[in-house]
Amino acid sequence: MLIKSMRNEMQRVFYIADNEASETAGSEAVLSLLLKSEMEGLFAQTAKQVAEYQYNKELYEEFRKRISTVPTQEILRIQRIQEMNDIQSRSYHPPMKNRIELIREHWAMIPAYRPDTAKERRINEEFRQLEQRSQKILLNDLRDAS
Repeated sequence: MLIKSMRNEMQRVFYIADNEASETAGSEAVLSLLLKSEMEGLFAQTAKQVAEYQYNKELYEEFRKRISTVPTQEILRIQRIQEMNDIQSRSYHPPMKNRIELIREHWAMIPAYRPDTAKERRINEEFRQLEQRSQKILLNDLRDAS
């Protein structure tokens, strides 16, 4: 009941977050992130295969490799589906179509935040460490479940 009563406010928060992310990182980056969120099935499949067969110990590296091999036509198909998707994926999420339209309406070409080279290196290193820790936890959980 609480979620239903706050649904409109929660959707509004998503729109605000999308706008803030666009202004901070640039609209192209946000649209790219939304597109990658549609790849959750590919990520789940990759994680299960890496956990089960252990042919590659680097889950995120394998996932990036697989995303890079997705044909352009498939990427365009997914983008079209996103743009037409008038249905909410969860009761508190606004429809993807509306989110994309709002990002395009308030397009931010140049990111407001650009770290210097040294800071970018530190950020990338921190992400690499987070990937290693999360990969270990995820793969261990998947192996324990099977």
